[in-house]
Amino acid sequence: MLDSRLCVLLIAASLTGCCAPALKKPLKIQDFEHLVRNLRQDLTWLDFGPKYETRVPLSQWEQGKPTEPQLANCRKGRDYAVERGGHLGMVVIHRGEIVFEHYQPGTDEEDERQWSNTRTSQVFSATKSLAGVLVGVALKNRDTKLKSLDQPVYELLPGLLEGRQGEQLSRAKALTIRHLLNMNSGLKRPSVKYFTTMLRSPEKQRHFDYVRHMLGAKFEHDPGTHWRYFSGQLELLSGALRAAFGQRVEEYAEAKLFKKLGMRVSRLSEDSAGNAFFFAGMFTSARDLAKLGQCLVEGELLPEKWYEEALKSPGGEDNNRGYGLTLWLNKPHTIDYFGNRHPDAEVPWPSAPEDAAAFFGFMNNNVYVIPSLQLVVVRTSDGESLPPSRKWIDDEFLRAVLGPEGGKTDWK
Repeated sequence: MLDSRLCVLLIAASLTGCCAPALKKPLKIQDFEHLVRNLRQDLTWLDFGPKYETRVPLSQWEQGKPTEPQLANCRKGRDYAVERGGHLGMVVIHRGEIVFEHYQPGTDEEDERQWSNTRTSQVFSATKSLAGVLVGVALKNRDTKLKSLDQPVYELLPGLLEGRQGEQLSRAKALTIRHLLNMNSGLKRPSVKYFTTMLRSPEKQRHFDYVRHMLGAKFEHDPGTHWRYFSGQLELLSGALRAAFGQRVEEYAEAKLFKKLGMRVSRLSEDSAGNAFFFAGMFTSARDLAKLGQCLVEGELLPEKWYEEALKSPGGEDNNRGYGLTLWLNKPHTIDYFGNRHPDAEVPWPSAPEDAAAFFGFMNNNVYVIPSLQLVVVRTSDGESLPPSRKWIDDEFLRAVLGPEGGKTDWK
């Protein structure tokens, strides 16, 4: 069983976008797994709490009655997920009702592998999409200093301008909340070497402040012009929201989002300075993740046409057409995690409708949202014993769940 200290992989890999620009070739996930093994002994300080938890049972969520084709499709999706290894849970919501739910069985009640609808696990980078939703909630509520997506970040974090001159200063002034959500801030990605060095220093380990570090990051490009996947952008957003909320981000999320959605077992980890780990720090259940996805489908807690705004991915050859406001879109992913360009990329999930979007987390902790079908599909995983020959392919999973014609036949 992978333990919670795998978070070093997230710090070294996620904050750097799973890529070290100084290297001659992109790093692969195996490189980071090797890093984890080498650094485990240095990570006793890193306390995210237990990876898995059981809390009080959730109140009953209304159960829907799936049609026979819907049930058959869900079972195909379940089989696909189980065969890929590491499967913990799967939930399907249609028209606001649970129509399918499956959890990893155990050999007996004491088996820690036995899962349920109240057990939580870390969902890694799916947390980034929580950040996007929380920005929308705050803008809808109008109860914080957050004014709009295009608000300059320095208005909330004046320290972003400190020590900057010339082009660096003008770029810092141009940086907005939208840029951080779209991951086209123009900020330079930290190197893997920096974080591995930091993690080996007990003093730095105890006092590292991710927001403070990102405030001093250099700009490589003008904000809005170049897409790069690295999570330091979301940590800078964490600091901006804390300043806007006037309280810890988790406190605001609990009061304004988790409680209203009935997300009763979710929590958000923080660094030693009290900054929310937006890059990978949410611990939650499959049901709670489904409620977060349903929030996007229904849109009641969000500004009008928020989802449509997310689908408007930034234009330009140096931006990723398949990413918008922390959501992965069913549009060509023209730039990948490692910064490689794919100008001829095709739609990633041809088996799904055009308005499909996803939260993606390490080890395939995924949420698929399809408003046109009023459908939310969640899959959680711990990635244990993931067979290399059984690579997870999103479109294959969606094809199994949706059935023919992108769900228009079975999920209309």
